Amino acid sequence: MSTNTDDEKSRWEQVMDNFDLVFKQMNDISLIQQQLKQSVDETKAEQKLISKQVQKDSTHHHALPKMQFPTFDGNHPKIWLDNCDNYFRIYKTEEEMKVTYATMHLQDNAAKWWQAYKQGRTWPSWTAFCSVVLSKFGIDDFRTAITDLLALKQSGTVEEYTLAFQALQYNITMHNSHYDEVFFALAYVAGLKDDIRAAVEPQVPLKVDRAALIAKIQQRTQERTRAKYNKNTTAPKPQFQKQDTPSPQTNNANLQRLRQLRDYRRANNLCFACGDKYEPGHQDTCPKRHKAQVHALVINDLDTNKEEITEDMLNQLAIEETLAQDFYHLSLNALSSMDTDNSMKLKALVQDKVMLTLLDSDSSHSFISSNFVKLAKLDTVTIPTRTVRLANGDMLTTTAKVKNLQWYIQGHTLGCDMIVLDMTTYDAILGYDWLKQQGPMEVDWSNKTLKFHIHNKPVKLQGIISPPLQAKPISASKLYKDTKGNNSWAFVIVKTTHATLSPPNLPPAEPPPSIQHILDQHSQVFSDP
Repeated sequence: MSTNTDDEKSRWEQVMDNFDLVFKQMNDISLIQQQLKQSVDETKAEQKLISKQVQKDSTHHHALPKMQFPTFDGNHPKIWLDNCDNYFRIYKTEEEMKVTYATMHLQDNAAKWWQAYKQGRTWPSWTAFCSVVLSKFGIDDFRTAITDLLALKQSGTVEEYTLAFQALQYNITMHNSHYDEVFFALAYVAGLKDDIRAAVEPQVPLKVDRAALIAKIQQRTQERTRAKYNKNTTAPKPQFQKQDTPSPQTNNANLQRLRQLRDYRRANNLCFACGDKYEPGHQDTCPKRHKAQVHALVINDLDTNKEEITEDMLNQLAIEETLAQDFYHLSLNALSSMDTDNSMKLKALVQDKVMLTLLDSDSSHSFISSNFVKLAKLDTVTIPTRTVRLANGDMLTTTAKVKNLQWYIQGHTLGCDMIVLDMTTYDAILGYDWLKQQGPMEVDWSNKTLKFHIHNKPVKLQGIISPPLQAKPISASKLYKDTKGNNSWAFVIVKTTHATLSPPNLPPAEPPPSIQHILDQHSQVFSDP
């Protein structure tokens, strides 16, 4: 019995010893884990430090190119200070070192000024240094630039004048950004030569770039005219009498005709000058004279028209088309309901509304009435503010257009963008922009017909021929339907009365004594036959 007890006691002691050994080993493992974690944390910190150092070294030595610090000799201080700020920003210069770096690169009179300025004064901050430099070297720059710009006059070419003007313009806006484009455009036009200003000023350019473009075109036109004159005065007289050509200063109707002729020749690969087929080498042999062309296909009078289009005419067209980008133009036809020889009235259908449309080659763009837009509930898009010049000299502005408006007319569906405008005479105007897109056309203004092709399919439109003035009876239901569909433009209510010229039982009225005296003096003239 005692032996068994001793054996069991010995086993428990051995078990307890094993537990103590296990607990000791677990403590040792815990200590090892803590040491490993501390070692890993230290390794990560060292890696971050090394990574930052490598990134800093690589950025300093490889990413940024070596750049010279800007120097300053007393001219254009605002530009120099801005360049200094850019340099400091790139190289991350400490604030207290900025003035030191800047003063090390002063030259000539600016360096002498700094030596005198810093005596007896504390070292300034960078902000204070900038204020001192601007007050010393740039206090009169703005006033001088304004004076020079207003006094600037063109003495050489337009290019030289434009370069000098823009330099002063930038100098002014650099100091004061509140001057708008209109101020500079007016000053630019005022400084042009008289002969060039006469062509630019009536177009009322709103920006210097636009005014400079028109001035350059006018200058090239004058140069070609002078070159042509000099050539004619030195060349021997030809053996034939050349027919007179229209002056480049033509009216709107001639410009419209020349524009159609030019576009037609361009579309059919014909020579601008003589109208013959343009082929390689033709420019050297172009006679610029009326000459028969038996192999031409006669489509309309533009085929057989061999009128010469001179360089002056092309320049005039270029000026007109350049100005059209600044101003839209609405002709006199669009303001009047009278029938003319160069316009045509059409009836089109938009959704369920009749749209009275004027086909007008003298209007620069296609327009649609704002009232019709509301009536047909059409969607519009916003556009930059555009100015529309009316034929009577008035100006209208517009900020909306209908994108790709589709309308049905005489079995065809047509479409284009239309500018929304406050007009009352017509619902829509199809102007030169739409006519130009359709290519060559055959127009019979007397019979009011228009023929052209869309996707190689012929289209013929018959314009409205105004009937004699008369008043036809109309039912109330018809009047309601036409008014709702925008198909009624005017109606009158006539009340029938029966009246005689001389009311019965009333004696004839006696004329006044002054009239009776004249009747008596000339009784033979006023007596009954």
